[in-house]
Amino acid sequence: MEAGSQDNVISGCEFTDISGSAIQVGGVQQEDHHPATADAIIRNNTVSNTSIHDVAVEYEGGVGIFVGYTEGTRLVHNDLSRLPYSGISMGWGWGEEDAGGGAPNYYQPFHYSTPTPAKNNVIAYNHIHQVMQKLQDGGAIYTLGNMPGTVIAWNYVHHNRGTPGGIYLDEGSGGIEITSNLVCQVATPMNYNNRAQNRIATCQEHDNVFNMSPEKPASPAMKGLIRKAGVEPAWRHSVHLESSH
Repeated sequence: MEAGSQDNVISGCEFTDISGSAIQVGGVQQEDHHPATADAIIRNNTVSNTSIHDVAVEYEGGVGIFVGYTEGTRLVHNDLSRLPYSGISMGWGWGEEDAGGGAPNYYQPFHYSTPTPAKNNVIAYNHIHQVMQKLQDGGAIYTLGNMPGTVIAWNYVHHNRGTPGGIYLDEGSGGIEITSNLVCQVATPMNYNNRAQNRIATCQEHDNVFNMSPEKPASPAMKGLIRKAGVEPAWRHSVHLESSH
């Protein structure tokens, strides 16, 4: 979904055996990060109740769901598994296209005084497991760039092989709230690499459970999350779900 796509829904679908990424919402070109008109902004699109597994089988740098510079994208109740790299990747540019530019130690031939459209996105109630099977420097949920008002919440992430493997706020990531996620059986449940421009201070992390173990059983709230995350019961008859382990 590109070129001003707005108010679209992808729901109840299965994506598998694809050479590259399964779903792309928004792009990374100038018309995406600084569109000429509001009509060109990719906004208010939803991906829900989808099963995504065994994609990026040839272009292993692909991901389950890629989101570029978008406003109001909702990724909710999806099941992503058996991927060579990241499950969900949101944002782009390492902060360079944001107002004021990115990290000062990078060569940057352009500077913008206005922000990108990236804001108010939601990544919630997703079940992400058995990703990062072949590559490194990624995670179940990976972000780049400033996106104020964005929330990462109530996701169940586990059993990912590569590093960091959990929730990963990479360079330029800002304005993001990370709350009520359960992340376990990964190398690093919560990884920050967004310290340039003090972006880390704009991100609020709270009430998450990291590295749950048999010695530290899940609370009732986290047990409820395990039941709720991923494809909702009403849609499970229409999609194939990979094993959780």
